Amino acid sequence: NQNLLFPTTKEFRDSNVAPGETYYYKFTVVKTDFTESDYSNVSESTPLDTIPPNISHSALHSASPGLPVTLTADATDNVQVVSVKLYYRAIGDSEFKVAPMTRTVNNRYAATLEGSKLKSPGLEYYMVVSDGISNAFAGRAEFPIAIEVIDEPVVSGINPNTGPASGGTAVALIGSNFKEGATVNFN
Repeated sequence: NQNLLFPTTKEFRDSNVAPGETYYYKFTVVKTDFTESDYSNVSESTPLDTIPPNISHSALHSASPGLPVTLTADATDNVQVVSVKLYYRAIGDSEFKVAPMTRTVNNRYAATLEGSKLKSPGLEYYMVVSDGISNAFAGRAEFPIAIEVIDEPVVSGINPNTGPASGGTAVALIGSNFKEGATVNFN
């Protein structure tokens, strides 16, 4: 501010500030002979961050049983992202568990749920990004995103993948969620 403040003015309002950024203020007194006093002590102030963070997430609605899933979200804020957390629970459970999401590239955050957590009928989850003052959500505790897990075998590989038409070749099936008594047919 380069303007003179009159002696009757008891406060100065700086409206040209950015939230979360620190500003330093000092003043001088202009004497009647138009000379200035030495500077006052320095006062500092940081406007509150009134702008909430943003989160962008493409919901996952289905997954294979027993295989891990990685959930990602893009989180931004005008000052700083303090934390991004994933809250999850098995469908039917009452309590959510929490997993911190790790920053991977740029503004992308990720958390991986191990395969043992993916059981039928599925999981519910939501995400929260915080700037230390405000939060933004992808899903909510009262309206979580559901991941359906269908209880069926998951075949991720066959070794060998060819054999003679006459049969007789031993074959290994690679995958998860194989159940006792399951059968395999080749055609």
